Amino acid sequence: KVEDTPALALTAEKKNTSYTTYIYYYEGNVCELLIKSGKTPVCSQGTPVAEVQNLTLEEAEEGCFHVSVTDSSGQVTESYIRAVSDR
Repeated sequence: KVEDTPALALTAEKKNTSYTTYIYYYEGNVCELLIKSGKTPVCSQGTPVAEVQNLTLEEAEEGCFHVSVTDSSGQVTESYIRAVSDR
């Protein structure tokens, strides 16, 4: 979560430092926030990447997430994302 907002968190290491990218819904936008892992994410610090009416992120089963986006015209698009690691 970013504050109390559901978020998809993607973690990667670069030059021995761990970073987390958060994808979440905030004030009518899908937002992206990249910060060092362990830092506290704040919704207002993210970068808006798409204007939408809604974004829902739910864990459908362990390692599999259901994503639903309602765009600015009301069109709903749904998909599933499975977590995969190269470690």
